[in-house]
Amino acid sequence: MSLVLKETGDIKDIQVVIEVLSHKLGWIILILGAMHFLNLIVFFKLRNKSQHNKPVPPQIRQDNRLNFNYENVKRSYHSL
Repeated sequence: MSLVLKETGDIKDIQVVIEVLSHKLGWIILILGAMHFLNLIVFFKLRNKSQHNKPVPPQIRQDNRLNFNYENVKRSYHSL
C-alpha cells in the first residue's frame, strides 16, 4: 500500500499536490470498495449454504399430530 502512495514525478505547486493526492486516494477507495463487495458476496453465499442445509422443522397437522418426516431427520444428522 505504501508503494501506491509514493510519487516520483515533480510536484511544482499546490494544484499538482491536490491532483496527485486525489488520484491516489481515489484508487485506494476503489480498491477497498471492491474488496468490500467481494466480502459481501462470500458472506452471502456462506449464509445461503448454511440456510440450505438447515433441517425443515416438523409441521403440525389439523388433528394436532406432528407430521414427522424421516428424510428430514436423516438429512439433518448426515449434515453434522
